Amino acid sequence: SVYTCSLPTLTSRYEYDHYSCSGYQTVSSCGGLSCGSGYTGSVSVSCSSSHGTFSLSGCSAYTCRLSSLPSGYSYDGYSCSGYVTASSCGGLSCTSGYSGSVSLACSSSYGTFTVSGCSAYT
Repeated sequence: SVYTCSLPTLTSRYEYDHYSCSGYQTVSSCGGLSCGSGYTGSVSVSCSSSHGTFSLSGCSAYTCRLSSLPSGYSYDGYSCSGYVTASSCGGLSCTSGYSGSVSLACSSSYGTFTVSGCSAYT
């Protein structure tokens, strides 16, 4: 049988047009879903029980790689090799004379991380 479900509370991984999938809908009538900023893929929707919650899948975080680091940053050489997501990239820190918290941004799949967050002591 065909079940109707409603959308779960969405994380940044998914975006949707509020008018295309509000209330209880069938999978085929729930439209307007896409991957959020920083994610790539095709959204897949499933509904396994009447008046349940849709299960969403198909969007993966962009993967990037480290390039040369700007002044003020150090890397341990092994915790972020190849193309990885920002959340799985480790081993970065501010070098001596700099302070802050390292932040990584990945704006396109198979791109290069933008590194920020360390500032020189003044």
